[in-house]
Amino acid sequence: MKRADLHKGAVNSAKVANGSLKKGDLKAGQLPAGPAGPAGPLLDTLPTGRSLQGTFGLYGVGHVNNGIEIASESISFPLPLAAAPSVKVVQFGTASAPPECPGTAAAPEAAPGWLCVYENREQNQRAGGYPTVTAPGSGGSPSSSRYGGTIDVQGQAAGTEWFFWAEGTWAVRAP
Repeated sequence: MKRADLHKGAVNSAKVANGSLKKGDLKAGQLPAGPAGPAGPLLDTLPTGRSLQGTFGLYGVGHVNNGIEIASESISFPLPLAAAPSVKVVQFGTASAPPECPGTAAAPEAAPGWLCVYENREQNQRAGGYPTVTAPGSGGSPSSSRYGGTIDVQGQAAGTEWFFWAEGTWAVRAP
């Protein structure tokens, strides 16, 4: 059927299958322009009282008899916080978590303004306060930035080659 064979008004929206027309089938300006602005607000920072969670795993190999080796892993918050949180590490085997970290390794939680790191497994880790969390540029002091931090673990074991590792979860809550 040619276009000339169609009578005025013979084709209407009820006679056209949904999705069958293409942009080229329509005149300019016949389609709505769509929303004038973005689909939704993009967040600059994690809203007050909201939490983020994640996991970590640090693995290393020691090559010195009874030496000390270090493994590090960065954690980055998907949304930055308005201010850097304070940090607590709940080491593997801790009987009760501090009040700032009311969760567990299986269900990490943090009080407002805190980053809580929960270690749930480790092997050949050096005793004495590991893992640690530091912010870039902190000089190794326990801290975090508003963007995340670095988790460090030191391994120590006898032998000429040995493995060490630590795994766990973390939670941060915006102040």
